[in-house]
Amino acid sequence: MKRYGWLLSWWWCGTLAFAGNLPADTIFTTYDRGTFTTHCEVAVDAPEAVTAAVMNDFMRQYRSQLDSLFAWGLKDMGLRGEGDELIVYNLKRSAYDPATDLTTGWLDVGVPGLLTLRDIEVVGHMYLADSVPPGETVVQYDILRATGFIKEADATLRVVHTDQEHARCTLDMRVRFGWFFNLFVSKKVYRKNLEWRFMQLADNLREEATRRSAPSTPPE
Repeated sequence: MKRYGWLLSWWWCGTLAFAGNLPADTIFTTYDRGTFTTHCEVAVDAPEAVTAAVMNDFMRQYRSQLDSLFAWGLKDMGLRGEGDELIVYNLKRSAYDPATDLTTGWLDVGVPGLLTLRDIEVVGHMYLADSVPPGETVVQYDILRATGFIKEADATLRVVHTDQEHARCTLDMRVRFGWFFNLFVSKKVYRKNLEWRFMQLADNLREEATRRSAPSTPPE
């Protein structure tokens, strides 16, 4: 399944490289035997140096500076206990272990009126991919453990430049929930509760890259 996700991502990027007209922002989710796979994509108007810096800052701040990241990369995603009629998430803190290159985040997940799982340890490996073509930046995130919530998950965040000032940002997310949430999270619930959050993440990265690319205004 993971290999298929990589092939799909490469095919999509190749299609974009030769397309005469780039597609509009898009998102879709497929479901196969308990695994949800989401692909979302947005256009980014920013040079490669800016998009690469944004991706690096996202990865660095996710590891140990969540408060800073919530100001831009994770903003408006409903990840700090905000009300939700389906599933409520509260991502509280994170810590990075340079010896293992792993990041641990602590997360509360609640189904209103039913149960709340507190301090779930989400252990993952987030890293910049090597050997990517020129004009690309790829951040890979593999979730290794999230006991009671996620059985397995991985995400590929990719920025592909079509010229010096324009790029496409794609996010491919694959998730298989633990036994309880696998029963609870239908395709409808997934789309209403999670799918939009992935698009919001891609849009946050685009907004930050656009902001950093804007010419500075001289003081009056």
